[in-house]
Amino acid sequence: MSAGGGGRPARGVVGVAFVLVVVGAVPLLMWVGDQLFGGDCALAASGPVGAAPRRIAGVTLDAEQARNAQTIVAVARRRGLVERASAIALMAAMQESGLRDLDHGDRDSLGLFQQRPSQGWGTPEQIRDPVYASSEFYEHLVRVPGWQQMAMWRAAQAVQRSADGQAYARHEGFAIKLAAVLFGHGAGMACAAADEAGGAGARVVARAVKQLGVPYSWGGGGPDGPTRGIGRGAGTVGFDCSGLTQYAWAPWTHLDRLAADQYHDGTHVPLGRAQPGDLVFWAGDTGNWRTIHHVAIYAGHHRIVEAPHTGANVRTRPLGRGEYGLMPDSVRPKGSA
Repeated sequence: MSAGGGGRPARGVVGVAFVLVVVGAVPLLMWVGDQLFGGDCALAASGPVGAAPRRIAGVTLDAEQARNAQTIVAVARRRGLVERASAIALMAAMQESGLRDLDHGDRDSLGLFQQRPSQGWGTPEQIRDPVYASSEFYEHLVRVPGWQQMAMWRAAQAVQRSADGQAYARHEGFAIKLAAVLFGHGAGMACAAADEAGGAGARVVARAVKQLGVPYSWGGGGPDGPTRGIGRGAGTVGFDCSGLTQYAWAPWTHLDRLAADQYHDGTHVPLGRAQPGDLVFWAGDTGNWRTIHHVAIYAGHHRIVEAPHTGANVRTRPLGRGEYGLMPDSVRPKGSA
């Protein structure tokens, strides 16, 4: 952006093929409509889900870009916005950052949409959170009079205020197709099924990801979904960390309510061997499980889904192996096989 952000040259690629890559032994998990898939995926002009992956043009998105695209669309769906809104956001993010959560940009621009702290978009930490950045984009978009009817690039420009707003238009076809796939219609998606990516664990991640953007509420949430919390969470309907894990695992197994108790709700696995759906913990003293104060869901590819703290929302983020208080083992709940 410029004026409201930092104008950036065109990045990324355009076309119609969408390929998710697998890094190491852990498959990337990907939403297609209401289903989650792992492994290699590609857009196809036709054909059922589960068919052999087939590219029909020259576009490839790597794992980071695919995750960010997934988040942008998930936030739109959480807000009840139409597919066109997510296509506008995807188009803007492709132009501004190449669908990458950048730690740099023109002047103080950051993140997927190159939003600027100095222009009131949020703190640098907030802007680097793809869920927050996407929410802010949509918050500004829905305030644009007639955004549903105007040209998509004009709607993006009304939010971004870039030096060259028409540059967004070069990504329009790609964004429309990608939004259609992630909303569950349009072109087909051919990929490996979630059952091949770790049993119930993949579905657990899928269930948690559907809650992206739900507020953190201390004492809130449980097997049936978000609830009003207690204490400082009494005024908010949402999840705390263990409420989210309870909800995500509810169809397959029972988890205790407190994070420290969930540490005993399954088989302990070294963190380096964690699979999607496993629980990851933080403690004041990693040698004493009684000091555990936070739990999250491992999503694969060194990422987690979590309800982090008061004032934040359910989000995904990278998992740093050297994080303070991170327990050296994860827990694989009963029913994950």
